[in-house]
Amino acid sequence: MRRWSMTRRLIFRLTALLGIAWLIAAIASAATVSHEFDEIFDEGMKVTAARLLQFAAIDADHLEDLARARNGEGAADNHGESDEGHDGEREEERDGEHDDEHYLVYQVLTGSGQLLFRSPTAENDAFSVPLERGFAEARNHRVYTALAEDGRLIVQVSEPLEMRHEAIFESLSWLLFCLFALLPLAGLLIWWTLRRMAEPIGAAQRELERRGGANLDPLPEGELPEELTPLIRDVNRLLERLSLVLAAERAFASNSAHELRTPLAEALAQGSALLRRLPEGPERERVAGLLTSLRALSNLVEKLLQLARAEAGLGLSRESGDLLPVIRMIFEDFGRRHPNRRLRLLNGDLEELESSIDLDAFGIALSNLIENALLHGDEEGAIAIVIAEGEVAVVNETGTPLPEDALSGFTQRFARGATQGPGSGLGLSIVDMILRQAGGELVLFSPKRGAEVGFEAVLRLPAPKPGAAGN
Repeated sequence: MRRWSMTRRLIFRLTALLGIAWLIAAIASAATVSHEFDEIFDEGMKVTAARLLQFAAIDADHLEDLARARNGEGAADNHGESDEGHDGEREEERDGEHDDEHYLVYQVLTGSGQLLFRSPTAENDAFSVPLERGFAEARNHRVYTALAEDGRLIVQVSEPLEMRHEAIFESLSWLLFCLFALLPLAGLLIWWTLRRMAEPIGAAQRELERRGGANLDPLPEGELPEELTPLIRDVNRLLERLSLVLAAERAFASNSAHELRTPLAEALAQGSALLRRLPEGPERERVAGLLTSLRALSNLVEKLLQLARAEAGLGLSRESGDLLPVIRMIFEDFGRRHPNRRLRLLNGDLEELESSIDLDAFGIALSNLIENALLHGDEEGAIAIVIAEGEVAVVNETGTPLPEDALSGFTQRFARGATQGPGSGLGLSIVDMILRQAGGELVLFSPKRGAEVGFEAVLRLPAPKPGAAGN
């Protein structure tokens, strides 16, 4: 399962919490807006009713005469028919010009409830609410009733509740739309803010990656947040302790090398001198066997010291260097020590081979590969050191190919395969450890690449550090 980074989790959670907070704020705003809209609409109804009441009071007598005439009191039948025809024309006009219900409708009544006048879109019947001052609701309408001081006239103003609900819904819809449209922008702002705040952490991480495992100097604290400063200080203390431990390990390996090599060299020298003085016989054979054991012990001590140095971080390096002089020196040394073996150095047209591996560590790795090729390869076969860009290969050009599953075990300690030749079984293990520490890789091929026979060990070198070309 893929794990999210801390920054992604923070962005997701903060954006989600912000969205929830906005939703709660929108709900609270809805209640507030609904209340405020009710107050505004109610106040508008009050003002409208008050003005209508003032105008109606000015011509109250005329309105009452019109009401009596409409009801037939003191009027002729033909006048009633004319008035009826007038009412029909007014109904047609209302239907034609006012298909949609007006925002406000009103009625003017006498104190006894008799209808005197109404707006064109008002219903013929009086509003079914009590004739008392104040607000009331009936048939999805909100009605405000205003009474004259003398009680002679009553004005009722009605507003459909649907109009209020529509206004509130549209306002809140736009509010929610704006809030959630801004939510991605808020997420981007949160991401940008967190990235700026995490930049010192990223700088520390990049510094560690750039160093690899070689540079154990303290990390700069920079402008880290207060909460992370103790963490960097603890890391610096750990680096300091690790540097001291590695220094002690290297010092031990170096001192042990001198302490163990000298006695063994003296024993070999004394044994060789004794062997030359002894005549042929059993004593000479025993001394010869003792020298063979001393040489094997010397070789084992050398490998163990190399292993100790490798475990202490021998392969780590802070600088880049040219490996070609080291390769030529090792090649010439093995050529002098093994004049009867066919050794070849193939470097193509390369004038330098830059890499960030420690020169001493590379020398140990290459020497182990050549020694391994000499010990376990065909004595009549040639051994080639092939140099290419970014790698060095030691090739046994003849020999029966080895099983593929056996190659992976050769880098284990004291692994010697099926060979009966001399050796400690540590050489390839040391080479593999040194290359991994340096950021490179040891790769084994059997048969060699592009052929059906032989054995090839390839040192894939770490890239040079930036700016190494000018060193």
